[in-house]
Amino acid sequence: MMTSAAIPRADVEISATVTSERTSITSLRVRTTTGRQDLAKLTWRHALQLRRAGVDIEVTAQVRDLLRRRLAKAVDDTVKLLVERTGSGFAGDASPEEIEAAVGALRPVAREMSGIVLAQEVERALTDLVDSGPKRLSRSRRR
Repeated sequence: MMTSAAIPRADVEISATVTSERTSITSLRVRTTTGRQDLAKLTWRHALQLRRAGVDIEVTAQVRDLLRRRLAKAVDDTVKLLVERTGSGFAGDASPEEIEAAVGALRPVAREMSGIVLAQEVERALTDLVDSGPKRLSRSRRR
């Protein structure tokens, strides 16, 4: 069963310093029309979907927390890369309009890309687990 969620509209405010040599982003604020409560409902819906498949709510919460920690680092690195490449591979010539357009396009594309990459990595990890044989498939409990 496949579920989908609407991608919320984002309002982007950007302050930039433009010189003849470089454009520097001095501040960036993104506000979305989706509040935390809506995101919590989305997470809960997924937890219930996994529960119906036999995954405990506690395990789902642990997976969510693990993904959040690891993805936060990846997102921080991505933002750093984009800021460093502003005007040189990201946001055209780095005019305020180009920066706003690039940032506005980034969120929905990042959401889709992260879902694809995550699905590919789950498939890779499961294939590796199965290919490693029964020894690795033995059940171990950590607490």
